[in-house]
Amino acid sequence: MKTILSSETMNIPDGVSIKVHAKVIHVNDNRKRKLKIDAWFGSRKTSAAICTALSDVENRVTKDYHYKMRIVYAHFPINASITNNNKAIEIRNFLYKKNVFF
Repeated sequence: MKTILSSETMNIPDGVSIKVHAKVIHVNDNRKRKLKIDAWFGSRKTSAAICTALSDVENRVTKDYHYKMRIVYAHFPINASITNNNKAIEIRNFLYKKNVFF
């Protein structure tokens, strides 16, 4: 069953501003005081994604969390390289496919 409106808000601490553009959240200096995320006619998974996004932002802003990712393979080797001024990862030879994934 779909919910008509799922909405969550978060208070932003002093000295921090947040800018949201095209599903990307940018955190800067002080301008705004609240972050609000709405989802119209969303399922239960959409409501859960809203809470996850807000807790992610809150943890990174207040507790200064950093997420690190390692590339690990068990049997099939993967080649990865960082490109585009440290903003993109090229993954080659993933499951022996010839195309490049970004």
